[in-house]
Amino acid sequence: MAVSVIRTIVGTIATKGAGFVITLLVGVALFRAMGPEGKGEVDGLITWMMLLLLTYPSLEEPQLYLLGRKTAAPSTLLVNAVFAALLFGAAAIGVFELIVVYRPEWLEYRETKTDAFRSLNVDRLRLLILIAPIALLQKTCGGLLQGLRDMRAFNACFLAQNGTLLVLVGIFVLGLGRGVDGAIMAYVGGFSVGGLCALGLALRHPQVRGGPYRPSLGLLGRLVGSGLRIHGGVVAAWVIIESDKLIVLRYGSPAELALYVLAVALT
Repeated sequence: MAVSVIRTIVGTIATKGAGFVITLLVGVALFRAMGPEGKGEVDGLITWMMLLLLTYPSLEEPQLYLLGRKTAAPSTLLVNAVFAALLFGAAAIGVFELIVVYRPEWLEYRETKTDAFRSLNVDRLRLLILIAPIALLQKTCGGLLQGLRDMRAFNACFLAQNGTLLVLVGIFVLGLGRGVDGAIMAYVGGFSVGGLCALGLALRHPQVRGGPYRPSLGLLGRLVGSGLRIHGGVVAAWVIIESDKLIVLRYGSPAELALYVLAVALT
């Protein structure tokens, strides 16, 4: 048992370390290929996507509790996880479209050359937001994998997402020279692979394969209620760790944001 725990800890630390290296390589590649202005625009779009995904109330911890108490079938939790990803992904898309229609000035940033405010590219941000239901699968199904103590599968999905991002950046940005559009396509591919990987590996887990594959609205309500009770901490963490990027973008410039993000990554 002790050896298994140590292997899990070492494997997770190694996975996080590999993820850090890949993130750094992606950042340097984007910086070299597009310059600080293009890299900063990508950083701003990704930060906005992460903000909009806060419409999802963290269900991972409630899933761990229910699996630990064995009060719900893993297959039922998986169906609910997929339903939750679709539901809250659609919520993120809806919030985004409301911002575009009623508060488009929230998406503005200061342009370096003219010192005037201009909007982020709405179409590029929409492309990122449209994959929110798939991206959230990595959270909902990933939480299930953690609860089933399958950290190897959980870590594999993390590496699959980051590895796909690195490969696609090499293809679309460095190889084809697609610039910001290519970077957004790479992120879309990475998020999609991560989510679908988590769903696929959860479906293949022995405790899930046998079914029954039916949702439980009562159980989903319990998960969401529990997730909302701890969601304030998640939002607070985002404000502390990520909100500074939007401030730099809004009152600095994309170029300054790119330099800021790279400096944070290196420290």
